[in-house]
Amino acid sequence: MPELLVTSLEKSLDFWCGLGGFDVQYDRPADKFATITRGAAHVMIDQRGAGRNWLPGALESPFGRGVNFQISVASIDPLVRAFRGASWERESSHLQ
Repeated sequence: MPELLVTSLEKSLDFWCGLGGFDVQYDRPADKFATITRGAAHVMIDQRGAGRNWLPGALESPFGRGVNFQISVASIDPLVRAFRGASWERESSHLQ
C-alpha cells in the first residue's frame, strides 16, 4: 500500500475522496493521517510535519518525481465525469 506524504491532508482528502470516490477507512486526525480505499485500492496519506514522517531525503517540490502508481477501478467513467464536472486540471496546486 503506498503512503503519500502531502502538504495538506484536507486538500488531499478532498481530491481523493471528493473527486476520486475513495472512502476514509481509518484516520488519526491529530497526526494528520488517513488510510483511504476504493474497492481493492488502498492508499495512506500522511501530512508533512505532523505525526511521524519518514523522510529518506530532502523534499523539493514537486514531490514524487519519477514515481508511477497504477490504481485499478471497476469503471473509469465515474472518475472521468467527476473530474470533468469539477473542471479539474492537472496543476501543481492540486497535487501538493
